[in-house]
Amino acid sequence: MKLLLRRIASPLAAVWLAVLAAGCGAPEVENLNDELFYVRYAPLPEGSYHLKLAPVGDTIFASGKEGAVLRLRLKNLDFRAVTIPGWYRKEADNIILNLRPYRPDETTEEAVAAASEMIAIGPDFREGQEPPARSSLVLQPQNAVFVDFPLEFVAGAPPDKGAYFIGFVELNLESVWVYSDMFIIQVVPESTMQ
Repeated sequence: MKLLLRRIASPLAAVWLAVLAAGCGAPEVENLNDELFYVRYAPLPEGSYHLKLAPVGDTIFASGKEGAVLRLRLKNLDFRAVTIPGWYRKEADNIILNLRPYRPDETTEEAVAAASEMIAIGPDFREGQEPPARSSLVLQPQNAVFVDFPLEFVAGAPPDKGAYFIGFVELNLESVWVYSDMFIIQVVPESTMQ
């Protein structure tokens, strides 16, 4: 994604501001009309980080109920600190949830055929809007950051019906490529919850 820096007097100042804003990432700066500067966060070298993204909270939610949240953990499994440039300050913007309907009795062949039905749910960045605030995230060895991702589709489910979904989450960043293992989300009638 791009970070927008508004009306900077000199291109050299824009480059220094971009470097400071990006932390340890190596940003590319583009000058557009001498008014706007866009910063792209360069990817970290492959093998320079060992991160794990996984759900750690509930994956069973009451259908029709507001406020369902999937809690995720991004953990640095390495023995050295990792600096992730371009981390969105609004935590949920860092996540894309890919999911599809799931039947517990589906065969492997049916699962492979249904893989094209995955729907990506993520932040809604629109052209012309102010870009979201970003900064660098530093994860020390064996430390983690937790991200709460809202599951708005759960509130729209009929309260007396249930459904299964299978999917995975990935980081919505250009600087690192991290995704989780597959997991199942259950949406069940509230009357069946303990």
